Amino acid sequence: MQQLYALGQKVYVFRTQKGEVSMGRGIIHLAEINTAGYIQYSVKIPKADGTIDTWIVNHASMAETENEIQAKADTYKRFNDEQKQKYVELFGAPEFSPSEIGLK
Repeated sequence: MQQLYALGQKVYVFRTQKGEVSMGRGIIHLAEINTAGYIQYSVKIPKADGTIDTWIVNHASMAETENEIQAKADTYKRFNDEQKQKYVELFGAPEFSPSEIGLK
């Protein structure tokens, strides 16, 4: 696969943390090949408080437009939900709810 995005390019990105999808907009400042062989990008995301976050993402979590990133994030969330349902179907439901025992 070729590098799809260029250094200095403004992009929209999404990521998940603790099951929640976050979206941002920033500038690519690094592109490299990770140990799995995928191109990963470091994107500087300005935050409301004036600080800057660095998100590490790949092309699947990036887009040039807000509509495109929303569609990708929705697809990812749907896929993730389907995977969780399939896991329960194959291996059974968890014995405890993480939120009930203070893990979320």
